[in-house]
Amino acid sequence: MAPGADVATVTTAQIRDVTERLVTAGQWRDGDPEILVVLDAGYDAPRIAHLLAGLPV
Repeated sequence: MAPGADVATVTTAQIRDVTERLVTAGQWRDGDPEILVVLDAGYDAPRIAHLLAGLPV
Protein backbone atom coordinates (compact mmCIF):
# COMPACT_ATOMS: atom_id res chain seq x y z
CA MET A 1 0.00 0.00 0.00
CA ALA A 2 1.35 3.40 -0.98
CA PRO A 3 1.96 5.98 1.74
CA GLY A 4 -1.16 8.08 2.20
CA ALA A 5 -3.42 5.55 0.48
CA ASP A 6 -6.98 5.30 1.76
CA VAL A 7 -7.14 2.06 3.77
CA ALA A 8 -10.85 1.48 3.08
CA THR A 9 -10.37 1.86 -0.68
CA VAL A 10 -7.38 -0.49 -0.76
CA THR A 11 -9.16 -3.06 1.43
CA THR A 12 -12.29 -2.87 -0.69
CA ALA A 13 -10.29 -3.49 -3.87
CA GLN A 14 -8.70 -6.56 -2.31
CA ILE A 15 -12.03 -7.98 -1.10
CA ARG A 16 -13.65 -7.26 -4.48
CA ASP A 17 -10.82 -9.08 -6.26
CA VAL A 18 -11.08 -12.17 -4.05
CA THR A 19 -14.87 -12.23 -4.34
CA GLU A 20 -14.77 -11.98 -8.13
CA ARG A 21 -12.21 -14.80 -8.28
CA LEU A 22 -14.42 -17.01 -6.07
CA VAL A 23 -17.41 -16.40 -8.35
CA THR A 24 -15.35 -17.01 -11.50
CA ALA A 25 -13.98 -20.26 -10.05
CA GLY A 26 -17.50 -21.46 -9.25
CA GLN A 27 -16.85 -21.41 -5.51
CA TRP A 28 -19.87 -19.12 -5.00
CA ARG A 29 -23.13 -19.27 -6.98
CA ASP A 30 -26.52 -17.55 -6.82
CA GLY A 31 -28.47 -19.03 -3.95
CA ASP A 32 -25.38 -19.72 -1.83
CA PRO A 33 -25.01 -17.89 1.50
CA GLU A 34 -23.21 -14.58 1.21
CA ILE A 35 -19.44 -14.60 1.67
CA LEU A 36 -18.43 -13.65 5.21
CA VAL A 37 -15.79 -10.94 5.46
CA VAL A 38 -14.04 -10.49 8.83
CA LEU A 39 -11.97 -7.38 9.51
CA ASP A 40 -9.56 -6.50 12.32
CA ALA A 41 -10.42 -3.64 14.64
CA GLY A 42 -9.67 -0.23 13.21
CA TYR A 43 -11.28 -0.67 9.80
CA ASP A 44 -14.23 1.53 8.84
CA ALA A 45 -16.62 -1.41 8.48
CA PRO A 46 -19.73 0.62 7.55
CA ARG A 47 -17.83 2.43 4.78
CA ILE A 48 -16.31 -0.81 3.50
CA ALA A 49 -19.77 -2.43 3.50
CA HIS A 50 -21.09 0.51 1.48
CA LEU A 51 -18.22 0.28 -1.00
CA LEU A 52 -18.89 -3.46 -1.43
CA ALA A 53 -22.60 -3.01 -2.18
CA GLY A 54 -23.69 -5.30 -4.97
CA LEU A 55 -21.27 -8.08 -4.09
CA PRO A 56 -22.43 -11.25 -2.35
CA VAL A 57 -20.67 -10.33 0.91
